[in-house]
Amino acid sequence: NMTDTAGKKIVLVAAAALIDSDGRVLICKRPQGKQLAGLWGETLDGTEPCASAAKRQLQCFRTARMTLNGLQRLDRPAILTLHLPGQAPLRALVVASQTDSVTLAAGDQRWRLSPGLLAEVWRGEYATLWRTPPGTRGRFSEAADPDTVAWIDRHFIDLQASGRLDRSAGSYSARLSAFQAAQGLESASKAGPLTLMQLNLAIGLPEPRLQAP
Repeated sequence: NMTDTAGKKIVLVAAAALIDSDGRVLICKRPQGKQLAGLWGETLDGTEPCASAAKRQLQCFRTARMTLNGLQRLDRPAILTLHLPGQAPLRALVVASQTDSVTLAAGDQRWRLSPGLLAEVWRGEYATLWRTPPGTRGRFSEAADPDTVAWIDRHFIDLQASGRLDRSAGSYSARLSAFQAAQGLESASKAGPLTLMQLNLAIGLPEPRLQAP
């Protein structure tokens, strides 16, 4: 048994759902991908959702090493895989976040968990969608083609002009390094999905964001 931020116990029932002491369902085992796609205004193929997303200039992103800080920095709804002792993994959609809590969703249900409680059941497994640069064909792994690099650098220069990126960075590689450092990302010579997700956020590209609870 666990306790949420309001002090109510959360229990596992029949290995199918988390419920609170009032009997409200927290998380069911049903897939949350459909709900995530809905936040993007999309209906993705249930058998090949990532391939379906690619046709809409969207891409799946998965990692097993996400942190709460990283989740909050990326500021986008995502599917978290939760683990309870002796039970099969459960999945829930994180839809809101603030310093002292995150809000998970499963269907019409919402539940706020403290960071401590989340840490008990979440090991960092994270999946989300993001919008790829214009003209992307196939799966994006890192910015290599000249058109994509030029698109990214135009936005870096705009961020410099608005004082949101180090103005002393005088080349694309320097601007990329400065942007990654400012976003708390590991330095890389090419822009990968995490860098692009943070750039989309910085330039205000329309994408679903985490809400305030």
